[in-house]
Amino acid sequence: MRDPDGSLDPSDAPSKPPDPRGNIRPTGPGPLVVLGALAAVFGWLVRPITIRLDMAEPVIAAWTVVVVFLLAAGVGYVAWRTWRVLQHPPARPRARGVEPLEPYQAVNRLMLGKAAAMAGAMVLGGYAGFAIAHLGITPTELSRQRLVRSGLASFGGLLLLVAGLLLERACRVRGDGD
Repeated sequence: MRDPDGSLDPSDAPSKPPDPRGNIRPTGPGPLVVLGALAAVFGWLVRPITIRLDMAEPVIAAWTVVVVFLLAAGVGYVAWRTWRVLQHPPARPRARGVEPLEPYQAVNRLMLGKAAAMAGAMVLGGYAGFAIAHLGITPTELSRQRLVRSGLASFGGLLLLVAGLLLERACRVRGDGD
């Protein structure tokens, strides 16, 4: 409420400033299942749509499968290093080659873990849907290749999802209640 002279009434001022610390919750199964299911539907729809439009189905290049596995390995390595630094800090941090982790670095790693888990769910669902679309069709060399590579890519997506969740878990510090 403003006084007649335009100044604020001191009784309307907040009693204390808001807490500057944020609160980021761990990624639950709900968003991951929804993203994976939507991606599976889209992956499955690729084959019928390409047939309907009289187009060639996409070929899954081997390097795409390799990239998914490399991403999963990279996020897994970051998760292991983060867990090592935060959960088992050495008495002398530089003695074992372990640098202390700044708060902004921990938040960045937490967000990387969340993003990797969600991306892993989408890769898992999309490639699994694409693989399911190729089950039960007349096998040809190209259809077998699509089935195998999409199966491998979906497994890589699962590894990326797990690595992302492990990185999120590694970012927890002792004393976190949730």
